[in-house]
Amino acid sequence: MKAITTKIYKDRWNDYMLREGASFLQSWEWGEMQKVQGRKVARVAVGDGDEIALAAQVIRHELPFGFSYAYVPFGPVVAKKILADEKMMREAIHLFVNEIKKTLNGSFLFLEPDWLKDSEEEQVLLPMFCDAGCRISQKRIQPERTLVIDLRQTEDELLKQMEKSTRYNIGYAERGGVTIRELPPTQETAKLLFHFLQNRAEAKEFFVHPMRHYEALAKVFGTNEGSGGRIRFFGAYYKDTCIGMNAIIFFGRTATNLLSGVNRAYSNLKAANLLRWHAMQEAKKAGCVAFDQWGISERFAGVSAFKRGFGGEEIQRIPSLHLPFNALLYFVYRLLRG
Repeated sequence: MKAITTKIYKDRWNDYMLREGASFLQSWEWGEMQKVQGRKVARVAVGDGDEIALAAQVIRHELPFGFSYAYVPFGPVVAKKILADEKMMREAIHLFVNEIKKTLNGSFLFLEPDWLKDSEEEQVLLPMFCDAGCRISQKRIQPERTLVIDLRQTEDELLKQMEKSTRYNIGYAERGGVTIRELPPTQETAKLLFHFLQNRAEAKEFFVHPMRHYEALAKVFGTNEGSGGRIRFFGAYYKDTCIGMNAIIFFGRTATNLLSGVNRAYSNLKAANLLRWHAMQEAKKAGCVAFDQWGISERFAGVSAFKRGFGGEEIQRIPSLHLPFNALLYFVYRLLRG
């Protein structure tokens, strides 16, 4: 087994990630989006011959005072067929860690695996990564829990599984004159989305990235025509005024409601309910079988209650993992972060 990073190209990378059921955060496009924002990205893969056994997109995050860490969102992604081969898995993990040290270095490696609690991946892989020096951490960037709706149901079945108030609000928005339009993936659309997200940030509902993050999303995911990730924007309109938006990432057969925002001055029109329902309908038409509502938590109780109104299966991932590369710098990082 050896590192085969130099033989990785876009189609091969996305094909592997799609085959293994990986998140859009491990798509080629997500890495390109990070590069547009000035971050260094490495795509690390190890395998036997040309067969990939384990791979991850690794993003270098800079910290104050010259510190940095190597971050893996919802990865690494392990080939299911080698899970039962303990010797091969341990060798792959060893090569993976060493390759990251060589390419990105940093004070530590920050892994957020997309492994569900009580899954085979947790039972098999977590002990091996801990044996390799990883420490379990409660610090997270991506959602630990989410709600995933099965789109293989009919639209009537999807509506039936919703809470009564959610179904009512969808109809109320339609009767009140709210309409949904798809918007082009342009920089102007990204700026409009940013405006709505800022409106939510002022209500202390969640963190908002700088404008360039959303512009990069539109630029990279909006222009992709291959098998990788792509983005679609939907706007809610009332009397020709855009009063809310959402952004849906499509990767494989999963659609993720990554971003949503509505002008609070029009909250009585219930446009947010109609926007999400329309996104679910469009995802179903596009052949998706899963609709990820992208995160629930007690910290954001109101938003989580809104999402629960649409139904779906609640899933929970394992905690994140930290692997110190430099013990002193990692100690300082933890001291500063509390």
